[in-house]
Amino acid sequence: MKGSKRIVAVIIAVVITASVFLVIPSTAAVEMTFQPTIEGDYIFGIPEKTTFNQLVAALPPKTILGVKNATGGTVSAGSTTNIGTGFTITLNGNSYIAVVMGDVDGNGVINQTDYLSVKRHYLGTFTITGNAKLLAAGDNNLDGKIKAVRYLMAKRHFLGNYNMNIDYIVPRDETLLEYSPEAETDIAIRIGNYVSRLIEDGDTIQVGYGRIPNAVLQNLCGKKHLGDRYERTI
Repeated sequence: MKGSKRIVAVIIAVVITASVFLVIPSTAAVEMTFQPTIEGDYIFGIPEKTTFNQLVAALPPKTILGVKNATGGTVSAGSTTNIGTGFTITLNGNSYIAVVMGDVDGNGVINQTDYLSVKRHYLGTFTITGNAKLLAAGDNNLDGKIKAVRYLMAKRHFLGNYNMNIDYIVPRDETLLEYSPEAETDIAIRIGNYVSRLIEDGDTIQVGYGRIPNAVLQNLCGKKHLGDRYERTI
């Protein structure tokens, strides 16, 4: 539409040597550290996407574990099923109901359905039923109400800028990565000139790192009211 603002993304592939970043294959196991806690009839502290084997690893040695899903089906060792809210966890003969914070629908993953359920319950347009689901939604005293902070936690987790499964952040000193500008080339300058012609006053742009993004930015001196999107400040 004429006059409307457009988002122009300048996508640049940056090749970085293996000495800087470690790429973990998708098949590699990711270590999970958590400690389940028991409060009354419920067991808390189980993060989303936790399997039977991962739960075993988090429990004290020689703990006899049994897991059943919400419909009573048995979850065994080696299963890839995620333990969700409403699952029955049996520890040394004592049974508890699992509460996975944020997992309202009980599939063991915090997703859009969970976020919308919490949001609608908070706004009063929907009612979450079942004590385990209410606890997972953040209704700690089971009075049917969810505090604003709990709703915001679910929202930010769903958007990816917060993790409901993190209890502690441990500071660590590490040298920051630095970017050294690359030498310009005639090709990069020409591409930067062509791309800059696509950008109009008031556009929002996203640029990465490298010769071409640098060349694009150098050709934007005459543009007005530009916005930038996340990756690099202009």
